[in-house]
Amino acid sequence: MTFLGADSNVAVWTDWRVEAIQLADDERLALRTLRINVRRFRNLMGRPPKRRCSLGQGATSWALLPSSLMLTGSRHSPSQGTSLVGFGDTPAAFDLSDAASALRRNKRFEADARAEFPRTSEYRQTASMSESITPPGPHGGDAASVARSAGFDRHDLIDLSMSMNPFAPDVEAVLADRLGAIRDYPDPSLSELALAAVIGVDPARLVLTNGGAEAIALVAALNPAGRVDEPEFSLYRRHLTVVGDAAPRWQSNPSNPIGKLRNTPLPVGPEPGVWDEAFYPLATGQWTNPLLDAQPVWRLGSLTKLWSCPGLRIGYAIAPDAESADRLRRTQPRWSVNALALAVIAPLLELTDLAGWSASIAALRARFVVALHNAGYAVIDTDVNWVLIQDAAQLRSAVVPHGVLVRDCSSFGLPDMARVALPRLDQFDRVIAAFQQVQR
Repeated sequence: MTFLGADSNVAVWTDWRVEAIQLADDERLALRTLRINVRRFRNLMGRPPKRRCSLGQGATSWALLPSSLMLTGSRHSPSQGTSLVGFGDTPAAFDLSDAASALRRNKRFEADARAEFPRTSEYRQTASMSESITPPGPHGGDAASVARSAGFDRHDLIDLSMSMNPFAPDVEAVLADRLGAIRDYPDPSLSELALAAVIGVDPARLVLTNGGAEAIALVAALNPAGRVDEPEFSLYRRHLTVVGDAAPRWQSNPSNPIGKLRNTPLPVGPEPGVWDEAFYPLATGQWTNPLLDAQPVWRLGSLTKLWSCPGLRIGYAIAPDAESADRLRRTQPRWSVNALALAVIAPLLELTDLAGWSASIAALRARFVVALHNAGYAVIDTDVNWVLIQDAAQLRSAVVPHGVLVRDCSSFGLPDMARVALPRLDQFDRVIAAFQQVQR
């Protein structure tokens, strides 16, 4: 299936999914809503409809045939702004500007569907779009599975369930110049030296890991008893053998999911405590909390978050002393951090601007809070690269049909809360439009 349009209105459709699209906001929304309604109508009906179901006033309508979709509208030439659409072997013209407002009306769509097919056996309300979406898991970042369940392409879904740096450099471009690294076994030594120098710690105490998750698992293997005060990141409890009040505390700074900085370290117990600073650089413009330098604690970091490259898996642990770091290296599997990840560390460190990114994130967050508040949401501001929304138990399923994924906080013990990462600047307007649609 192909979509051909005038000027910049070009997209490719495959199996009802938009793979690439450059359209005005209203036109993009029209196409996305059309696709969702088509899929939804197919699920709702016991058999394909034989008659057209109007989506709004005017000539714009669609008919679902046993093996194809026919889209009809006012027939104009491409030069007049109407895009040519081909579904299978059936070409038709579709005026996106005429359809943009009509296709927003899901309620009108359902009403028309009921009118055309009133028998309950032919209208199955339980097969709605939101009910078909993959349920939330213990973590965010599940955009691929959610997109599949919702019936559209992964790249048409903005994933705000994972909290990445919205101002990160172009990691793909840096990576493209270093693909030859895969020909050698990984050697982390030079990358550890470079990162330790930037952070300002003894390189003998710094260990690169396969993402922040491996850093948590390795430190927990060395220190199997810990204290976790909820709400906290769930991986702590997953990897600790014993969780109790008398054990050294594991805590995130800024706190995850609350998103607030802890500026004064708590007293440590007989064994080193653990501070997860995955989001600390983005919140403060500093690599680590200087108040921890003189304390015998573990510090964990995530370059994945900093450079917005969760697929590369780059984390690190700063041990309380060189001996503890050596113990961790002996526990860590050999060649744990892959060669591609190691190859990009030095060049990305050169592109890193913690102070600039932190200031930009604060400004973007303030703008995001105002926009969400104006859209009718109860927003909680934070110190980091996400915000919280209260009374949002159904927000995840409600906003996915509009092309945005947020983090359900049930796994944190906060079932009525949603965590929403800051979008990139080029995504901002589309994200706010999606939230506005949910409130209508």
